[in-house]
Amino acid sequence: MEFLLFGLLSFVPLILIAAVVVAIVVGLRRIGGETNEPGIGTIRRIFFYGLAFVGLMLTASGVATILNELLAALSMSDVFRSSSFGMAFGLAATIVGLTAWLLFWRTAQRSIERYPGERGTLGRKMYVYLVLGISAAVTAFSAQRLISDALGASSVDVTTLAPIVVWGAVWAIHWRWEVAEGQPTEIARSMRRLYVYVTSSQGLVLLSMGLGVATATLLSTGYSSVFGGTLLRPEGGLWNETLQDALASTAVGGLWWWFHWHRHGRGDEASLLRQVVIYFLGVFGGIVTAVSSGAVIVHRVLEWVIDRPDTVSAASNFSVIPAALAATLVALGVWGYHSSLGVEEARGSGARLPTARRAYRYLTAGVGLATLTTGMVLLAGTVIGVLVPSANRLAGAGFYGGPLTASLTALLVGGPLWAWFWLKQSSLVTSALDASASIEERQAGSRRTFIFAVFGIAMLTTIAGMSTVLFLLLQAVLDGELSMRMLDTGKWAIGAVLAAGAVSLYYWQVLKEDRASATLEDENADADEPVSHAPAPATVAKRVSAVAVPAAQALLDALGVRLGVTVAVQTRRDDAGVPEPSGDEIDTLVEQIRSAPGDAVLLVVDAAGVQVIAV
Repeated sequence: MEFLLFGLLSFVPLILIAAVVVAIVVGLRRIGGETNEPGIGTIRRIFFYGLAFVGLMLTASGVATILNELLAALSMSDVFRSSSFGMAFGLAATIVGLTAWLLFWRTAQRSIERYPGERGTLGRKMYVYLVLGISAAVTAFSAQRLISDALGASSVDVTTLAPIVVWGAVWAIHWRWEVAEGQPTEIARSMRRLYVYVTSSQGLVLLSMGLGVATATLLSTGYSSVFGGTLLRPEGGLWNETLQDALASTAVGGLWWWFHWHRHGRGDEASLLRQVVIYFLGVFGGIVTAVSSGAVIVHRVLEWVIDRPDTVSAASNFSVIPAALAATLVALGVWGYHSSLGVEEARGSGARLPTARRAYRYLTAGVGLATLTTGMVLLAGTVIGVLVPSANRLAGAGFYGGPLTASLTALLVGGPLWAWFWLKQSSLVTSALDASASIEERQAGSRRTFIFAVFGIAMLTTIAGMSTVLFLLLQAVLDGELSMRMLDTGKWAIGAVLAAGAVSLYYWQVLKEDRASATLEDENADADEPVSHAPAPATVAKRVSAVAVPAAQALLDALGVRLGVTVAVQTRRDDAGVPEPSGDEIDTLVEQIRSAPGDAVLLVVDAAGVQVIAV
């Protein structure tokens, strides 16, 4: 009975994964992502590939277990000892899983022979990239363990080789199949992007954490050797298990990130998912980490100056700084790389450059404003607590040293960060030299999103704080205990009202200025525009197709956005190359396509340029 229960429970993760897959398939089909080519149908496709996926997961798990038991038996060590349970489970999973996988995978392959369009369907690509993602994660995790053991002085766990060999083979086989098939449809290219950028993000996180921990270990060891103290020295000396794990994470994460991001994500600058990774994970994640760890350093220094503990030595108080400094350095590296990459890639299209820079600056200004506002809340609450007499009698002399230090830290870190990026981007609005830039900046979606988000959050915070203050006041009145103690109890809520109220008033004024400027611009445009009673000409979108190498996809996507159409692409198998047109050349190309006779255009793309042929 226990074995039956164990077997049933082992299918729960696979069922959850299958449910997620079905939800994604249904969602993408609703937005029109599925191809209209004839095939076996969505339900049969999900059935075949879903069961093939379950069979493959069982097969890989079973083979890895069998290999694990064989390595344990051959290791000649009492630590790694094989068991009949593991071997029996491995054989059972392999026999059942391999039979199911061969049956359903072969059925799916025969459908491709009958319907070649099946190669680009969502169901098949979902199966392939889900297998690639899972096998890549398992292989990377196991490789990190193996390298860490190899760097250490202890014996290497040879059984770690089993998942590396098996899941690495699964990944390599499916990757080779995918490269051979290509991505003939837009949904196939979208699935490839999802895999590439999710896996590269995992590699980036692993790389950053490894670099951070390794740098922190080195700096902490140097700090302890200079200032002494055995409590500050890493356990086991410099070459300890922590450093070994960090170096292993750096090696595996760096290789995985480079392979997916640099080698297979290159030339995909027009991808929205790539921009999300650059600006959300790289820029936003990097600056949040840098600000947080940098605040720790500033806080420890201010705490030592303002509220120095009597029982703590200077060496012990500042012992956290090496780790915080390591995190700050790595986070600044991630931030700097992705911010410069975003601007560099945007230079390929003149229209995207301001958008990329604008998103980067508003994200960073938002982090600074949140930190600054937190400091304002803490400072206001601390001042109220100090001024209330009853609170001074109840609290010790150093009671408010902690909040004061925290508030000054947040103000010193968040204030300059918000002021630099907000004022730098807002200077475009107030520029009298470039009226077009001012109009574009006021109407930018990222600016409006930032202002409304800040204003909305500030208003909600103000309302919540005022509700709390009013509640405390009414409670004290009804209980007949109205005194200065009420101010001390509600000091943080009062601080939130003052800080959030100031932020909301400021951005309400900014919002009013933007709206007034937009109204004035509309009135001027209406006054300058001649009145015409002729009917507007009907605009007919052309059917645009292209013959190009896969590397030209970014250029074709940009043209499709400018034209308002989806460019159908036929992949060239020769080495035709990709042109690098300037912004003016792209404008000229768009005009040629629009002015071409007929309602269909064929684009022939090679290194020499783009040839427009009316068909």
